[in-house]
Amino acid sequence: MKKIKFVIVALSVATSLGIGAQISNAESESAVNSSVGKAPRATYWTTAYIKGSNVIKRSGPGTSYTNLGQFSNGAKVTAEAWSNGDILSVNSWVRLKTPGINGGYTYVSSKYVSKSK
Repeated sequence: MKKIKFVIVALSVATSLGIGAQISNAESESAVNSSVGKAPRATYWTTAYIKGSNVIKRSGPGTSYTNLGQFSNGAKVTAEAWSNGDILSVNSWVRLKTPGINGGYTYVSSKYVSKSK
């Protein structure tokens, strides 16, 4: 858990300072997978919109996770974000606040989530 917190804090600081930072897929996947079904790993959220018809809500960050329903095109959602408001995507998946479903969070492929309407 300490490694995950360090990676997230380091990326948040680097992003806020405008410094490019990268983490390996293994580290980012570990951060996402360890947070599935648990409290949020970030404290920042932003308004975003679904771009695409019948976009599947998943119980975790990948197509192997349970289909929990669909979003319609243009649906307004609350997406996990960096401190600067940019949408946080880990391994091409975005975590969304969805009260009453899957402990309050679902996941959508990042290609279907946008800051603009």
